[in-house]
Amino acid sequence: MKPTSMSPCSQVLAASLREIRNEAGLSLRGLARKLKTDPGMLSFWERSLRSPSLEQVARILGCLGVDNERFERLLHLARHTYDTNWLSGGVGPSSSDLSEGVIGLVECERAAKQVINWQPVVFQGLLQTADYAHAILMEEDISQEQADLRLVARLDRQKFLRREDPLMLTAIVAESVLFNQVGNEDIMSDQIDHLLVVTELPNVSFRIVPDDGKYQRWQTRSFVLFEFDDRPHVVHQEHPPAGSFLEDADEVVTHRGLACRLLDRALTEEDSRARLKELVR
Repeated sequence: MKPTSMSPCSQVLAASLREIRNEAGLSLRGLARKLKTDPGMLSFWERSLRSPSLEQVARILGCLGVDNERFERLLHLARHTYDTNWLSGGVGPSSSDLSEGVIGLVECERAAKQVINWQPVVFQGLLQTADYAHAILMEEDISQEQADLRLVARLDRQKFLRREDPLMLTAIVAESVLFNQVGNEDIMSDQIDHLLVVTELPNVSFRIVPDDGKYQRWQTRSFVLFEFDDRPHVVHQEHPPAGSFLEDADEVVTHRGLACRLLDRALTEEDSRARLKELVR
């Protein structure tokens, strides 16, 4: 038995194993009987409290009869559960599955205590309306089915902001995001109205960084800093068609420093909301 691994890759593997078992209509005990193993150990694997070996993953997948593409994808995850820096594919190998990157984001948001998200182009996924998110997804090189799956997942992730122990979100955006038209004018208007509602939540801090006309390379790429109580913090960077999850301590320190620099330049929460109100139709 391998020791605890809470890396993003291990969390994606755990979520995928749980999903496949549920699709097969089996309980933990039911699968354990088929495998002749301890259901408690299966539970550890599905919660990323322990990492199964490559052979154990192959045995589970063989028992559940998964197709070859899914089999190879999960074995790939099993090989990299202890990687501190993990590059996830932007589009999953099966049109019926969410990509590894999306699953990784969901699992990080589920477990995080606080998220700091800088976006220079569009509003954060946790703050998007369905129409705004759909318009963005339709610009990506993915199928309609994949876009629909991602839309459902993106909207479902927003429940983390309203759970009993809510996710603390610091959302930082460039001022230009307010004027980058996504979809049509009605979609943008509804998005601004939505922001004024969701930013009233006590666990959501929304800050706008004014455009000073000066180019700074580090401001052009979005990032998300996930902070946890019981595991190393994680940085997620988007660089389509993939994304990277970084646990390296230097990367975390660097991005926390970038977040502080952005917040130093940003409008206050009150002034940021006032700026949104100026755009209400």
